[in-house]
Amino acid sequence: MKKTDYVIAVGLVVVGIVIFLFSLYTASLVGLRRQLGIVGGDLSQSVDVNRLYRGLVEVGTMPSCDYWKSIVPIPRYIFAKPLEKLQLGRELSNLRVNCGLTYLLKGNSERGVYTMLKALRYDLAGGQIMSGLVKENKEVCGLLLTNSTYGMVEAYLDSVEGNARGIIEREYQEIMRVNRQNAEACGL
Repeated sequence: MKKTDYVIAVGLVVVGIVIFLFSLYTASLVGLRRQLGIVGGDLSQSVDVNRLYRGLVEVGTMPSCDYWKSIVPIPRYIFAKPLEKLQLGRELSNLRVNCGLTYLLKGNSERGVYTMLKALRYDLAGGQIMSGLVKENKEVCGLLLTNSTYGMVEAYLDSVEGNARGIIEREYQEIMRVNRQNAEACGL
């Protein structure tokens, strides 16, 4: 077998694997969105974009989304040690909240709600990581910062109803519960 034939064969296998993984990822997203009830036209009707815009103006922040910046750190996050994972998770959460709100303001409700949910999952994971770190060493209590995007999340919650609200509200309340536990463990 010639070297070029080998390179072409390996290239085709790699392309096939990438297509398979992308298809699997897309199918899992559709299934998850369906399971959460955030697929379909009724979702866009549950978001009051004007109220969301006014809420964001009151908070003093207008979201902007750099999609590539919001996905580039993911491989590092997956393989990071707990302290680095905590910091990367906060960064990813901040970027994803901004992207989610940008999608919502542009009328892409389904993607916006899903992106907000992913953002809050990074925060929840960070809170759980923090719980473990606090048990080991109280010196990490200095890292107990609230996410700067929480005001934006609250503006979102004030402007939506139905599934668009329930999904995010449950996640946000769980984050606040974990954050309170961490603050108590730190004696704050």
